[in-house]
Amino acid sequence: MGISTVENFTVIVLPDTQHYSQDFPNIFNNQTEWIADKIQDLNIVFVTHEGDIIQFDLLEQWENANHSLSVLDDKIPWGILPGNHDLDLLGKTSGRFDLFFGVDRFNSESWYGGGYNGSNANNYEFFSGGQDDYLIFHLQYNPSLDVLVWADGIISDYPERKVIITTHSFLDYDGNRTATGERIWNNLVKPNSNQVFLVLCGHNHDTLRRSDIVEDNIIHQLLADYQDEPNGGNGWLRILRFSPKEDKIYISTYSPYVDSYKVDSDNQFVLDFDMNKDPISYSIPSEIIFGIVLCLIIVTVIFFLTRKN
Repeated sequence: MGISTVENFTVIVLPDTQHYSQDFPNIFNNQTEWIADKIQDLNIVFVTHEGDIIQFDLLEQWENANHSLSVLDDKIPWGILPGNHDLDLLGKTSGRFDLFFGVDRFNSESWYGGGYNGSNANNYEFFSGGQDDYLIFHLQYNPSLDVLVWADGIISDYPERKVIITTHSFLDYDGNRTATGERIWNNLVKPNSNQVFLVLCGHNHDTLRRSDIVEDNIIHQLLADYQDEPNGGNGWLRILRFSPKEDKIYISTYSPYVDSYKVDSDNQFVLDFDMNKDPISYSIPSEIIFGIVLCLIIVTVIFFLTRKN
């Protein structure tokens, strides 16, 4: 595939909204109304929520969150997952998560892939941008190994799609992966490094990023959680602008509530992403290449020695 000449497209990331659902529903409304208003201007193709939708498992907070997110319905593909605040004390999915954001809510959408084991706590969706097709997962806080095996199977079913994983806990405050993040990395991300290029997370109250190279594939991992700021986060959201022509993702952080951008290097930066690379293609490990070359040399030497004799 040659250099892409198609237009840029955008993915919007909603970090932890728990305090908006609890105390500042107008800020949550402001976020989703801004997204809906900017779909055409920014060519927004998907909206992803990183979890911790609510602070406490109270009906009013779920209703607030539902009211805000319903603004996106019938306008733009979007996905969501339960963070630790959205689960019960045993770490199981709150019944209210599936009541408001269950499989039935999304099942009729052409872009919705499905949920694990009848729940939407772990789910996947499809979207397209530029000349590429994408697969995006939303995995609950601390997903089980069975969930990761399920997600791995879904990736295998769509080898031509580039993959994004949104989950709640993945990066820690020091830039290392959390225990949960390490399990997701080892069982899902790393084995699919030819397709997975981006992991998004919240949970820890910070903004961090790291990039790892696995078999010549760059995998970017981004943490964004602004809940310690005034008003439970001041409405900050992430704008991921994909530029196929440049093979870049431009990351910016904007708040419709305060109508301002964060311009420091933790909140405004650029990622390299080869949008012209075929995910089905793979590179041959250097040790295999060395072995092939060595065998050819040996065969050649034996051939000439045999001829000489």
